[in-house]
Amino acid sequence: MKNQVYTKARNAALIIAFILSTATASSAEDFTFNIPVKVKNMHPQIKKLYCHCGVYVPGSKHFMGSGYTRVPLKNGAYSGTVTLKFNAKGYDPATAEKWHCHMLFEKDRGLGMNIVELKQKKMVDTTKPVFTDVFGAFKKKKRRPKNLKL
Repeated sequence: MKNQVYTKARNAALIIAFILSTATASSAEDFTFNIPVKVKNMHPQIKKLYCHCGVYVPGSKHFMGSGYTRVPLKNGAYSGTVTLKFNAKGYDPATAEKWHCHMLFEKDRGLGMNIVELKQKKMVDTTKPVFTDVFGAFKKKKRRPKNLKL
């Protein structure tokens, strides 16, 4: 029985579109991330997705702010947009340059597993591309000098 579960998982197609569609300033929160996610044929022990995004302090490996959420899977699948909203803590959000989003997979007991661990346990099809980490940079708006007269 155990081998059947692993065989099923090994042969299942796992597709994750983990792409940042928008990262914008909003009125209530400093950052809003809308992440389209599509997951299917997950191993039966995987019950939730854990999505996390953070915005880096310029020139640092530390976040000025971050947010996360857990998304339940239904029949081993999820398709939709995950929205994360959060504020910069102690930093000017206008100085943000880079961001990072990642996803973990949670088993029955809430234990998070990354894609490498899933592959090692043969709980995911290793012949398909899987993206669980995405990095990017904000586009900077060109600003006019304050004292410029036209």
